[in-house]
Amino acid sequence: WIVWERFSGGATTFTHAKWWGLEAYYNGTWWLACNEPSPSFQITFYEPGALPGLPVCSYTVVPSRLDTGHDFVPFGLLYQYEHDLSPPCILTSGWISIQGNNGDPNCWFLWGPSLSGDGSTLQSDGVTFFNRAMDRGICLSGPVCGNGIVEPGEACDLVFTQPHRNHNRSPCSGPLCRGRSPTRSRRP
Repeated sequence: WIVWERFSGGATTFTHAKWWGLEAYYNGTWWLACNEPSPSFQITFYEPGALPGLPVCSYTVVPSRLDTGHDFVPFGLLYQYEHDLSPPCILTSGWISIQGNNGDPNCWFLWGPSLSGDGSTLQSDGVTFFNRAMDRGICLSGPVCGNGIVEPGEACDLVFTQPHRNHNRSPCSGPLCRGRSPTRSRRP
């Protein structure tokens, strides 16, 4: 399965990605919490279009992971992941996918939803595209924030969709926390 989130209207040079999600496995009936010691992800940016176009930039990363303190029983803890993108990705609009590389094939990354954006996400089983009525939580930033912390109102080159509630000092924070299930996204 792969999940894509559309973005537009922001930075032309992306140097940092922050995203939210859960780590869980499906036991045949329910999704239950699991934990990978050092989860690895594939982050890929695609050309814009009605469907994702050709890949433009791709990164295999082991991001920092922060427990947000939110427990979505039985799914488990909501984590905030982030990583610098090097070399930077230059793109004004398009699609992004974030997939867990699954060091543990039974522990999946479930990309957390967002309540802002264009109201949809694409998901594919490798054959068919499915339109999902919820955005994914992502914050993409450019190189213009001086101290590395984006203060409210600071003129930083950003594009983002609002993630679940988190407690950092970036414009990607806010009081949005709903009981929606995340969308699974993993590398085959």
